[in-house]
Amino acid sequence: MFFRVNQLLHKIRVLHCPSQVGGNPGTLAKYERKIGLNSWCVSEEKYYFGYRSDEVLNQGRFGLFSKEWNRLKLLRRAVFGADIVHLNNGRFFYPFFGTQMHP
Repeated sequence: MFFRVNQLLHKIRVLHCPSQVGGNPGTLAKYERKIGLNSWCVSEEKYYFGYRSDEVLNQGRFGLFSKEWNRLKLLRRAVFGADIVHLNNGRFFYPFFGTQMHP
């Protein structure tokens, strides 16, 4: 059975998260959409350098409970709604050593 490459690529769902590193995740998602992938960039916070994300989880106006709830929803989306998850900067969804430290 032969597949057209465009049909195959269109079905692949890519999620870039949870942070922006030099603007790379947003740029990757933008150009992956141009070649037919279903690509989406989500970052936890809005960055002062102006890097563009398709979605920002925490706009700085929410408390700790809301921040953790948004992380949990992002984890759920990654597990059930994406074929490829690109974790940027070697970060996982949840910090390992407190709120600000990541390995």
